[in-house]
Amino acid sequence: MLLIIVLYCIVLFLPVGCFLVASVAEFRAYRKGTGLLLRMVEMSIGIICAVAIPSKLWGTTFVSRVALSWTMVGIALLLCILALISKYASRVALSFVLAGNTILACLWYLNGAYHH
Repeated sequence: MLLIIVLYCIVLFLPVGCFLVASVAEFRAYRKGTGLLLRMVEMSIGIICAVAIPSKLWGTTFVSRVALSWTMVGIALLLCILALISKYASRVALSFVLAGNTILACLWYLNGAYHH
């Protein structure tokens, strides 16, 4: 039982870890550029979407679980496309943002989007 809880926490916080590593890598890069704020907003949205999976606060809204899951899958995939368009200062940050958003899209799909 404890192993299942530990695996559950690891899987849920894996995207958050990816976004945190990407933000540290982006801050430590030598050339920051003018789009740093946009890239930080991308990572912040990813963290917020990842934290919203285990919380049941979205259950109090009048949106169905399937509709919300499909919306969040779309947002995660749009963030992947935006990350490819944005010019990240380091390749490490770009790869971790892409990995975090891909994992996030898969988790939201498994959260309820496959029911439809």
